[in-house]
Amino acid sequence: MAEDTTRVGRGVFVLGVSDKTRKVVGIPLERLDAVVQRVRDICMDSIEPALEHVVVDRLRLPAGTGEEVAVVKVDVPRSLFVHRSPGGYMHRVADSKRTISPSLLARLFNERGEQHLTPFDEQAVPGALVEDDHLGQQHGAFRQRAGDQSVRPLGTAADDLCGVWQWTVVGATT
Repeated sequence: MAEDTTRVGRGVFVLGVSDKTRKVVGIPLERLDAVVQRVRDICMDSIEPALEHVVVDRLRLPAGTGEEVAVVKVDVPRSLFVHRSPGGYMHRVADSKRTISPSLLARLFNERGEQHLTPFDEQAVPGALVEDDHLGQQHGAFRQRAGDQSVRPLGTAADDLCGVWQWTVVGATT
């Protein structure tokens, strides 16, 4: 699956694709609900703090045989928290997962902890990207008066630590 570079820091994976061959193999229809429930259970019960905003979609994709098969797409949005799985604190390195080093873990806790010091109205609204057209139309008059670059110092937009500008609570309601 192609990487979506417009939303840095999130994760997307598809269940029903072979790890080794990268071919769509599908999930038997009679197991589809159980797979979706298992993903929900892991997100809510096995990861601390829980991953509450994960989007799980049932999709149909063409398999190597030409027929359409069921797969499950899991979209994990960027989080303010550092999450711990049963295996500990992990991160992706190329195509594998690795334990996060103590120095990187300390840096992550420090960076993410600082976000909680931001006043509520200046916190970024997840998924509310400044360049999104539907938000740009909503804020059209404001953006014409202020100009795109000046929304940042006014506290109506904030950097999400990955270089992606999002509307803040106050910016999303202006």
